[in-house]
Parts: sequence; structure tokens; C-alpha cells
Amino acid sequence: MKVRRLPLIAAALLLLVLIVSFKLVYADLDRLGGTPWTSKRGNDYARYLFKRLEGHPKLETVFQPLLQGWQSWLEPEVDLSQHPDHGRGARAESARSVRQQALAGRGRIDEELGRRLRPVDSPAALELALQEARPGDILELADGRYSITRSLWTRSAGTAEQPITLRAAHARAAVLVSETATLFEITEPYWHVEDLDIEGHCKPPGCEHALHVTGKASHFRAENNVISDFDSHVKVNGSKGLFPDHGHLTRNTLLNKGERVSARPANPVDIVAASHWVIDENIVRHFVHPDDRASSYGIFMKGGGSGGRIERNLVICAAQGVSSRGTRLGISFGGGLTGPSYCRDQLCRTEHENGLARANIVANCNDAGLDINHATSITLEGNVLINTAGINVRGTSPAARLIGNLGDGSVRTFANKDVSSDGLGRAPLDAQLKIRP
Repeated sequence: MKVRRLPLIAAALLLLVLIVSFKLVYADLDRLGGTPWTSKRGNDYARYLFKRLEGHPKLETVFQPLLQGWQSWLEPEVDLSQHPDHGRGARAESARSVRQQALAGRGRIDEELGRRLRPVDSPAALELALQEARPGDILELADGRYSITRSLWTRSAGTAEQPITLRAAHARAAVLVSETATLFEITEPYWHVEDLDIEGHCKPPGCEHALHVTGKASHFRAENNVISDFDSHVKVNGSKGLFPDHGHLTRNTLLNKGERVSARPANPVDIVAASHWVIDENIVRHFVHPDDRASSYGIFMKGGGSGGRIERNLVICAAQGVSSRGTRLGISFGGGLTGPSYCRDQLCRTEHENGLARANIVANCNDAGLDINHATSITLEGNVLINTAGINVRGTSPAARLIGNLGDGSVRTFANKDVSSDGLGRAPLDAQLKIRP
């Protein structure tokens, strides 16, 4: 008889905890600037209760399974595998083929005329080619797998007319297997990386960056690459007072095949203190970090840069396990804020200025799909949010503009008085997925 009553007793105790803690939860959310509980996503309460249980092993044993079941019910899985990629991400066709078709359509000559082609067929040959590269060189990898056990550095700069290009002979038929924390250290301007397949195969704590763009490496471009299993697939930051501005990530697929169990955060596109970057038509998928103390972001720009554009990307916070531990946000200007020494002005007066996120699709995030945190003059326009907590505007974010965004969740402002918003329009899931911004 006692055994039969245990589930009922546990359910009753859980209900009691929910009722008793309601006022505490409501007060905390109001203090943080949250919207009323009736329009609040229930997962906020679930996360709050998880934190209240921390440090109480006996209570965790009893209530965590029940809370996890409740959270799964609150955050249903949205299966995106049967839906098209909306034209985002890497393609089977090479980047140069796409560009040459566009050039031919405009009556222009082949863009590679007069450039030197340098074939590469081994890790040693790749390292040597990087060291000896000159403006206009094309370093072309033969088909095959390349095991890389130490970081590869750029040594020479390209120019606007003659960039240095590292590419595969055939789109994604050259697979770089990284066994080192950072695969490429891009420290010189005008480098392009195209058509590669890059896999992280590091021993714990795992691979950190596939592409680290830093210092004077301005005008970097990555196009049509598939990069998997890194903490921060693309990391951008300043060095010694120099900043890699005017970068471009386009039509890449950045993903993880499982959780990132690491002491480092999981942020696939991590841009700090750089200005005028364009992130467009990429797929960013599954950046799950099971540590409740850290938040993961699919794409963020922070650190005092300006003029960033994030457009027409597909960001899927969790491919499965939407309600798994950890906190995940889709796209952010400001992220988790930046230490002053890493900011462009050494003061962090603002995390980003004059940024734009437009026509992105963000899905399966257990926190906000779009986020502004202590950033200035940011516009969020025409984005579609599916199974997220909506939009956050945090800190002092003057002149934040929210225009024509569509999806579930709500718009939440935290200690912010200068937000122009038309709310978050609603539409059925099928209608959201059919939108092609």
C-alpha cells in the first residue's frame, strides 16, 4: 500500500512546492523586469525550481525526475528534420562555382584569372603552403582526410584585389580532422577559407576553435564550409590594439553532434570587439552545454564593436533535448557581457552599436531566441522564432527597435526604458516554417 502511495505523495509534495514558491518566483521575475506570470513561459519557473533544489540531494532525488518531466511537457520537441533548410548552410556545389555563375551572368571574366594554384595533398604540405603563401595564391587541398595535430598559422597577408584562398578541390571532399585545441590561427588580412569539412576530434576537454580570427586579420571570409564539434567554431577577437574588422561568414554549416561537456562555453559564432562583420545564410545547430551556470549563444557580437549584420541564418539551439540542462539563446548583441580589458575601447561603454538581425529563423531554445544586452541602436527585424522564450532586451540598450518579428514567447525588457517594439506576432508553426525571408 505504501509503495502505491509514493507517486501520489511525491506529486502532492511537488504541487505544494510549486504553490509555496510561486510568490518567490513571481517576485524574482518582477524584480528582473519579467512580464506577468500568465504570459510568462512556464520553463522560467521550471529553471527557477531546479536552482532552488541545488544543494539538497534528498530533495533532488525526489523532485528532479518530476521537474524534468514537467519541463519536457512545457518545452515540447519541435522536429525540424523534415523541413527544408530554407536555402541556408553549406552546399554540395563549390563556392567558386556559385560565384563564377554569378559573374558569367553579369558578363564578367573568370575571377581566378592570373592567380597561382598551389596543390596540397598532406598535412605537411598544408603547413608549408600556409607559411609560403603570397597574395593571390590559391591553396587547394586534394580529396582525402588530413589529421592535424598542431595549430596552423597564416604568415603573409593577401590584398583586396589578390586575397589568399584556402579551399578544397571539390566541395567538402577534403576533411580536416583537428586533434588540436585551435585548428587555424588567422592573423593576417584578406584570407578566404572555402568548401572544407572540418571535424573536431580532440581528447577531453575537446576542441576549442576551428577558425580563430584575431588581430589584424581583417576582411576574412569563410564560405561553404561544414564545421563540427568545437566549443566556438569561429572565434573572432582583437589583439594588441588591432581588430579583425569586415569579416564575412556565409553559407556555412556549424554544428555539434552531441553535448559540449567542457569547462569552456559553447558559442559557435563568437565575435568580440570586431566591427562590420556580416553573418548570413548559415546554419548553426545544437550548442548544448549541460552546465546551468553558463549560457550558450548560437551567434553573438559583443565587446564594443559596431555595424554587425546577422541575416537569413537558421539557428537551432538544440536538435534534440530542448529541455536538457543548461541555458541556450539563439542570436545576441551583447551576449553575457565582456570584461573591460577585452573591449575595443577598454571601457565597454556599449557591447555593440548599430547592429542588425534580420530575417533569421531561430528554433528550439529554452531561453530567448533573440537577445540584446547592453547594446546600442540595435534593430531586430522580420525574424521568425519557433519554440523559444521570445525576445530579451537587457541592461541599458538605448534605441532598441523591434520590427515585424514573428513567433512564440514574449518580448521582455529588463531595466530598459528605450525600446521601440510592435510586439511579437503569432502564427501557426506550419506558417512559420513556410516563411522564406
